[in-house]
Amino acid sequence: MLSWNAIEDRAVKFQNYWKHSEGNERQEAQKFEMDFMNIFGVHWKDGFHEHPISLKDGSIGYIDYFIPGKIFIEMKSKGQSLTKAYTQAMFYVHLVRDKSGHIRCHISRGNGSGREKELRCSLYI
Repeated sequence: MLSWNAIEDRAVKFQNYWKHSEGNERQEAQKFEMDFMNIFGVHWKDGFHEHPISLKDGSIGYIDYFIPGKIFIEMKSKGQSLTKAYTQAMFYVHLVRDKSGHIRCHISRGNGSGREKELRCSLYI
């Protein structure tokens, strides 16, 4: 586990690196997420980028970055409303939360052999 001093040092480096970026979510999201998670010593591959979620109308939405039980990130490009990102994140949370207050998720990942690895999880929010 990182010390608060290490986290602060990493956060300052992150800020200095990203403060002059164009802030284009589509082009920079993965690198931004990797660098952000590194602040806390979390490997980016521990989570899921663009995690699909079924919407009420049958379409698919995507959580920008998700680590079950730990983090849920919804981003917008520089200049776009963060209120919109927050509203979208809360909408997604309500879609995956069941009546008991638990977040439901079903995550599948290919393991290179053609077989899928599955993770079923439940967390309370």
